[in-house]
Amino acid sequence: MDLFVEEPPGVEICGTFVVGEASMELSIDLDLASEQLLLSEQVAYGSFDRVLDVEINEFTLYHHDEVITTAHVHARYARGIAADYIKSCSRNDPNLNECALKSARESLEQFARGDTSRKLPPLDPLYVSEMTVYIPNENGLKLVFKDNYFHGLSDMKLEKLKFDLNKKVIYTNAVVNLDVHNKYDLSGKLMIVPITSNGDSSIKLKNTVLQISLWYEHVTGPDGKIHWKIINHDIKYNIEKAVFRLENLLGDKAIGDQVNLLLNELWREIVADVGPSVCNSLIEAVVETLGVLLAQVPYDELMPE
Repeated sequence: MDLFVEEPPGVEICGTFVVGEASMELSIDLDLASEQLLLSEQVAYGSFDRVLDVEINEFTLYHHDEVITTAHVHARYARGIAADYIKSCSRNDPNLNECALKSARESLEQFARGDTSRKLPPLDPLYVSEMTVYIPNENGLKLVFKDNYFHGLSDMKLEKLKFDLNKKVIYTNAVVNLDVHNKYDLSGKLMIVPITSNGDSSIKLKNTVLQISLWYEHVTGPDGKIHWKIINHDIKYNIEKAVFRLENLLGDKAIGDQVNLLLNELWREIVADVGPSVCNSLIEAVVETLGVLLAQVPYDELMPE
């Protein structure tokens, strides 16, 4: 490709190259001192749906008819769904739900860990800034868990996935074990003794059953094609067992063991306090990430006839 520029060397320039019927505009920073062409931005046009990466190694650049440098531009691009870990299913398939469940199981780990090529943020770990519980009530201990990182969503087991294409609803059931790493601040009274402590902590949520419903609508995307858009959601949960551990409680092992014992005796009450906020954070993160994906993949390619 030949690119002619009027700007003086050493500044950002723009050019366009064509592959088949598609073209890509490149914003390039030309650094003659180091003889490098640095790609700073890429935008797809024409039949490009998504650019995976661009490699520059041979490319003829002119400035006022003078050859400045030579490099070659190679682009890998994808059309439509393009991600090999996502398998489409026909919406007319009588076994649509079975096909979708198999596809979702195969793609879940990659989806939860994020996909930079699609700008999908990772969901594993899931971050929740703060959770507060009172033990056994506000007159007792106040326990604040901070900087909570929930690990395990990438290993979640999908049990059911059902599509109601007429009502535009998706139902799914899943089971997951979550390990939470966080910090704690503890204050209040244990019996009649005032205590204050902070440090590292952990929570294990064993066999957490999630029941999720997603309502969607059909919208026309910037590409002129029909896409799904999530408009409402609901989540219900049930936890088989929760195990709490606070480290370095007042530097006193006897008190620490007593407080940890109390926490684990009252795990159901604690989960009832923090469960709704955790599940809300979970479903909002999933919906946001899923929304990014659905905005990129048309309905006819995600679920063709």
